[in-house]
Amino acid sequence: MANWLSSSDAVIIFTGSTVQACNEAALRLFGYTSQPEILSRSPLDLLMTQQPDNLPASDRLLLLTAEAQEQGVCKTSVMARRANGEPFGIQLLLIAERNAAEDSPYYCTKWLPLPQQQPLLPDSEAELLADTPAGGIRQHSKPAIMQLLLEPDVALASDTDGLQLEMARLKGENQSLKRLQRVIRKSLERFRVLAEYSPDVIMQFDRKYRHLFVNSQVEKQFQLKAADLIGKSYQQLGFPDYFTLCCEQALDYVFRTGTQKRLDLQLPNGRWVDWFLIPESNDAGEVVSVIATARDISEQKKTEEALQTSQHKLREACEVTKLSSWEYEVAEDRLLLNQQLRDLLGIEQAKEWVQGSRFLHEFILPEELGKIRYIIRMAKEAPVESFKEVVDYRLRRVNGTIIHVLSSVRIELDEQGELIRAFGTAQDITQLRLTEQELEEYRTSLERLVETRTQELRKSEEKLADALRLANLGTWEFDPVAECFLVSDEVLEIFGTTREIEGGSMLPVSRMQESIYAEDLPVYQRAVERAGKSEDEFYTDRVELRIVRSDGEIRHLYVSIKIGKTRNFIKYYGTLQDISSIRKTEHEKDRLTAIIETTSDMVGIAAVDGQILYLNKAGKEFFGITSEESLQQKTFSNFQSQKFSRLLSRKELRHADKYGTWSGQNRYLSHDGREVHVSQVIVSHKDADGQVQCYSTILRDMSEQKKIEQDLIFKNNELDTFIYRASHDLRGPIATLLGLNQIVRYEVTDSTATNYFDLYHSQIMRLHNITVSLIELTKIKDRSCEIAEVDFKECWQRVKKDIWKLPESAEVLLHESIEPVQGFCSDAHLLQIIFYNLVENAIRYRRSEVESFARIEIQKSRESNHVVIKISDNGIGIDGELQGKIYNMFFRGTERSKGPGLGLYILKNAVEKLGGRITLYSIPYKGTTFKIELPSLSEQKG
Repeated sequence: MANWLSSSDAVIIFTGSTVQACNEAALRLFGYTSQPEILSRSPLDLLMTQQPDNLPASDRLLLLTAEAQEQGVCKTSVMARRANGEPFGIQLLLIAERNAAEDSPYYCTKWLPLPQQQPLLPDSEAELLADTPAGGIRQHSKPAIMQLLLEPDVALASDTDGLQLEMARLKGENQSLKRLQRVIRKSLERFRVLAEYSPDVIMQFDRKYRHLFVNSQVEKQFQLKAADLIGKSYQQLGFPDYFTLCCEQALDYVFRTGTQKRLDLQLPNGRWVDWFLIPESNDAGEVVSVIATARDISEQKKTEEALQTSQHKLREACEVTKLSSWEYEVAEDRLLLNQQLRDLLGIEQAKEWVQGSRFLHEFILPEELGKIRYIIRMAKEAPVESFKEVVDYRLRRVNGTIIHVLSSVRIELDEQGELIRAFGTAQDITQLRLTEQELEEYRTSLERLVETRTQELRKSEEKLADALRLANLGTWEFDPVAECFLVSDEVLEIFGTTREIEGGSMLPVSRMQESIYAEDLPVYQRAVERAGKSEDEFYTDRVELRIVRSDGEIRHLYVSIKIGKTRNFIKYYGTLQDISSIRKTEHEKDRLTAIIETTSDMVGIAAVDGQILYLNKAGKEFFGITSEESLQQKTFSNFQSQKFSRLLSRKELRHADKYGTWSGQNRYLSHDGREVHVSQVIVSHKDADGQVQCYSTILRDMSEQKKIEQDLIFKNNELDTFIYRASHDLRGPIATLLGLNQIVRYEVTDSTATNYFDLYHSQIMRLHNITVSLIELTKIKDRSCEIAEVDFKECWQRVKKDIWKLPESAEVLLHESIEPVQGFCSDAHLLQIIFYNLVENAIRYRRSEVESFARIEIQKSRESNHVVIKISDNGIGIDGELQGKIYNMFFRGTERSKGPGLGLYILKNAVEKLGGRITLYSIPYKGTTFKIELPSLSEQKG
């Protein structure tokens, strides 16, 4: 390469599409100022785009490099281009060399400018060199030409005669080849034009698997320019090894065998091409190159894969659904059956067809012939190509067994519209019918079970509805073909949906899986895996899992799984039960148990005979019981105080049996022998028939409470005594002061003094009211109830007379609704205190901007021997923050409170004295309602 660059002529060396080196003469010839400028160019940049022979520069250079590769050297005239774009003629000499280290070709070129008048056509010497066969020029002339190029003076002096003789000989030999070369060249040019306009990729390879030619369509497949592939193999271009190996094996096969080869080839980018390889041979029959076409068949591949998938699914569907086909030739009365249908019927004879009349007689049940004849008559009477019918009938197999078949019927007509052929499919639905029968039997058994449960629940319609709701039981069946669940309406209700929402009773597998609680999905998957692997004909499994309904509610389900197997079919079915209420009850039970075990009260359960069945932690600690064994043969009477147990008898238990509960006080001995006061509640538990099953009891240690109560009673008694005496002692001075105030009114006429005495009088009256209220309160606490049958209307009339005496009563309307209540006994005086206090409050706290009213309602309660008294108004109401304080002594909630603040306190004491309870309903600036529930005191009357 160094000898080339030292030449005085312009020399350029390039490989493929890259200029590797040049000498100074080349820079001057092409008008470049530095080597990097020309080295950054492609050899095509040094040629005019369109050559004088109308070939593109790329094709011209491709022909020259191929010829040099084949013959070792070539010489021709071309049109070159300087750096400024100026065209000029060049005599181009091109010699192909090979890099031994890389085994890659490179080209040494010498560029000799032509005189202006010389035409750009191949001269005799260039034609001679270009047309010389590979063996001649490569073996004999190449060293001499190389010597001529490198050392022209020495070569001409030493071997001029020999070279001329050699040139003359070669010229003679190649005269006959010139015409052939021109024909081939024109053919090659036409080939390249066709290749460029071809939608397929067209390539030419040599024996080293290198690209000799590639059309521009290659850019769409490889995203590489055609020029980048010339002279390189796929391995040199850096393609993946598997792809390179596949291509080279195919090319090697064509080179070795000389036969064409076609294969579907997947490119590295994932697309598929139809690669068609065609050998090109020389006169000796040797394959010298391979022409390849590559057509993109990616979409075809996708279509084929989709078709194969569809065919595979169709075959599987036919196998699963037991689908077969038939065809009937009307003229010949011949019925053609495919192998599946023949196997289904048990026909073993070799021929595929049977006589239609014989088939009707031997295989179709007599009672089904009417269906078949009806279909035949319809097809004949209305012969249209669109005719289609589906019929369900029974067949008798060769071995005598009966099967159910669902068959479709289509027809074919001739040109005259006559029926010539009928055809269709047939499906064995025997298993479906058996499944329907099993489902019907299952439904029948389920109805019997429900009926039995109903009888056990006294055949009560209400209890039956409750039982069905509590059961929450539904059925399901899995369809492996449709990959969905066929469920009952109960299952849809459990999932929070309906047939209308789902468009039927089918739930897809994905819908079921999405509903399963995330943590329970592995439980479901393991159950499915176990069922799929089981070979047990009577396989049964049960799982418990949770689902999340569409409204976000979590439900607990108990699912049973069963498998029914036949020869060709597997059925998965079972029941699904909503046990959310059960789990909630268990949760509540556990929580209640935790509360019972941690409470300081003693909780126990005893049998009817008194034996202790359960005792909580506090009870065991109180009685000193350390284990469950210690409870055996123990009763609560074993721990009762002996002198107090005499006061208790079966009376308390009879009371609990009659009313459900009994409450009172008792005394028990603790583990250290102390006698402890307790409050006790006994609850009687009965079964559905009203029979007592057991008793539960709650005991609360009242030792401290008893002590506090005694101290409080003592202090209350002292306080009541003090209040009564103080109030009684104040009544005399207050009466005297009121009398003096009356005297002053008659004798004092000074207005200022009169105003002062009015203020004095109001305070004296306030003190008088407090004193009267305190005395009244003391009487309520100390007096015994005077129980008699109460006439509520008479009581209200007495109170109403006192109400009318109030100055503000005229501004309030009084409404009454009093039902007659017979046999109700109570203290009438205390009832009048209750009525008066509440109605007085309604008048005092009225609203001036509305028409004020106060309404009293008295009616029987739903509870036996109870009445409900409601006193309502539309006054200013009571703020929610104050409602808990209104019954406190001396409490005044607003500035309008002029009284001593004892009215509602007295009311509360009166109601409690009568054994009743008060409920308050009040909305500020809307009104207030006091609801008082009182029991009849007739039992205490005696």
